Amino acid sequence: MPGRPRKPSNILDISGAFKAHPERKAARANEPEVVGELGDAPDWMTKEQKSIWREIAKEMHKNVCGEQDRQQFASLVLVTERIRKPDAPIAAFAEQRMMLSRFGLNPADRSRVQQGNPKKDDNPFAEFGVN
Repeated sequence: MPGRPRKPSNILDISGAFKAHPERKAARANEPEVVGELGDAPDWMTKEQKSIWREIAKEMHKNVCGEQDRQQFASLVLVTERIRKPDAPIAAFAEQRMMLSRFGLNPADRSRVQQGNPKKDDNPFAEFGVN
């Protein structure tokens, strides 16, 4: 069994995992980065699917999903549409839960992602221009 899926570097970075384990960041130095934005739903989607796309996209953490993730995100939209129908198979719920997890969108994964506030200057005199 392959074990748990590898968590994306941008989620590890946002959650502060690289501060605790800088060697992990060094090991991932050559990973591709998120490029561009997710953007609008593809033209081939139905009106309902495009609505689901916008709904889920609003819930995404910043810098987690980009242009290169559109296919996977479209799959999440299609599965979400399927589970909203009365005759949805139980397996579709498990599939959606797994996909939401990979995007950091379920409660357990969301609790691990911390956007954080901009770091305030530790110098109490910084506002006066004194270093």
